[in-house]
Amino acid sequence: MKTVEETPNSEPELADTPKKVLPSSVDIHQNNSLRRHAISATGTIFLVGAIFAGFFTLRYTKSTAQGQAAPVEIRGSSEDYMRQRNHGTCVSPVGDPLRWDVDVAKADQICCFNRHFAERKGSWTGSSFFDDTKDATSETVFYDSVTEKKLFIAPVGRTREEFEKESIHHGWPSFRDAEVDMENVRVLENGEVVSVDGTHLGHNLPDEDGNRYCINLISVAGMPPTDDTRALIRER
Repeated sequence: MKTVEETPNSEPELADTPKKVLPSSVDIHQNNSLRRHAISATGTIFLVGAIFAGFFTLRYTKSTAQGQAAPVEIRGSSEDYMRQRNHGTCVSPVGDPLRWDVDVAKADQICCFNRHFAERKGSWTGSSFFDDTKDATSETVFYDSVTEKKLFIAPVGRTREEFEKESIHHGWPSFRDAEVDMENVRVLENGEVVSVDGTHLGHNLPDEDGNRYCINLISVAGMPPTDDTRALIRER
């Protein structure tokens, strides 16, 4: 019997197809874990961004409220009162000496080359202010450390003990509306308190009792003006 010879397949042979490897449970767990971490990190970034945005919005809103809370007659703009002058924002350096043995160099820095920072909290209690005013029978007048213009007078409408107690509690001399010289003090849009001559004084920080002008003692430690300095003040 004639046999049929087997002929080779005329079609080219295909390469072996690799078998599909299914991910193990460990791989799946790791991938899920990575996805969770990525989602968590993204969420954290958005959360931190939202917190910062909220913080700065709140801070801006609060500072604007501090400026708007001041009496209309003493509200002012930064452009009008804190422009660059002969000595920083001031018309001249601070006086030397200043009252109550305050640091002249530090006063000059705070008054004339600064818009945001203050003397160290509570440091004013280390001056001679209390010794010099403990026997006062009337109000104390506080003068601009640069121009010697009257800025505040205290206490008004309260006792000296009340004025000192509140000031010590907050860490800086704290004045109320009735104690502000409306002619020489201005409160800017962000609550910064300055003199009409560009001296940085402090900030308005209203509370439940109304406006509270939190002021650096070294900014209001000018000597009581003499006849000569009064003439110079008028020229300015």
